Amino acid sequence: SCSECPAGTFIPTDFLEPDEHDSADDCQICLVGTYAPATGTGTCTACVAGTFLADDGTTLSQHDSADDCTPCAAGTFSDAPAASTCAACPIGTYGEEEAQTSCDPCEAGTYADATAQSACTPCPLGTSTSDIGRSTVCPVCDAGSYTDTLGSITCTPCDPFSVGCGDDSKGECDAGYTYDDGDSGCAVCPPDTYKPVVGDGACTTCDPNAGGCGDAVPGSCNAGYYGTAATGCTACPTGTYKDSDGDSSGCLACPDNTVQCELASPGMCDIGYENGEADSVVPDCSACAPGKSKSEASNDLLACAVCDGGQYQDLPAQESCSECPAGTFIPTDFLEP
Repeated sequence: SCSECPAGTFIPTDFLEPDEHDSADDCQICLVGTYAPATGTGTCTACVAGTFLADDGTTLSQHDSADDCTPCAAGTFSDAPAASTCAACPIGTYGEEEAQTSCDPCEAGTYADATAQSACTPCPLGTSTSDIGRSTVCPVCDAGSYTDTLGSITCTPCDPFSVGCGDDSKGECDAGYTYDDGDSGCAVCPPDTYKPVVGDGACTTCDPNAGGCGDAVPGSCNAGYYGTAATGCTACPTGTYKDSDGDSSGCLACPDNTVQCELASPGMCDIGYENGEADSVVPDCSACAPGKSKSEASNDLLACAVCDGGQYQDLPAQESCSECPAGTFIPTDFLEP
């Protein structure tokens, strides 16, 4: 009988002459990319696609088992049987696993600018791509857009009410706007609130005693209140007033001889006093002279009246005149005090 060639070797089935079968040396070691796991083989088996066998038929022990076919490393592939080597995945593709028969294109948001990659690189911050199989670094965001996430497919338009938005930053909300997580954008401060600085912080409630508050400004303290609208407006204390809007460090002392002076009002000349200042909202109150009186508080100009006939007043700053005693009179045509 004939002896079988060892595992890892073969004599081709088309060798038909006796001198091609008369020696153990006629058993040839399997060629690159093939193996023979059993004895007496007429043909070697090709390593499957996704594997390779590089030995060129010089080492028997590297061709006698399917295990001699080495899986292609991640980042490489072989797309046909009997491969002697694996090819590197081209740029724009990757091979995540061993023994791949092809490489996969980079997904949107990633790229591979070198061969033999086991994974694609996510687009850096401030860049994006929707391309499949991109082989160069992702392009930067256009002006007026940004992305602060790795591997972005698109850039996000900047909020029209933001400051410092672009590249990899969404920026911050402008003064007068606050960041709204629900809408993911800058929202104008609600009524009766304000925010004077750039940032994503909350808006501040307006002082109830300030006017002109809203958007980016705190306004200013109303008449009758002092301080600043940003830190708090305080009512003028008793005996003082402030008759105009605006921030101030304090209130003015009430004019002498007035009543009802409080908050924004400088008051009115008291009973027995008349206003001598015609062109000012602040009265200049002086006592009614003897022979005159004034019965009501007011800022009427020179409001003290001469006593009527039959009356007199010998004191200043009086509410009314006294009647002449019985048996006396003052003529009704005496009109001077």
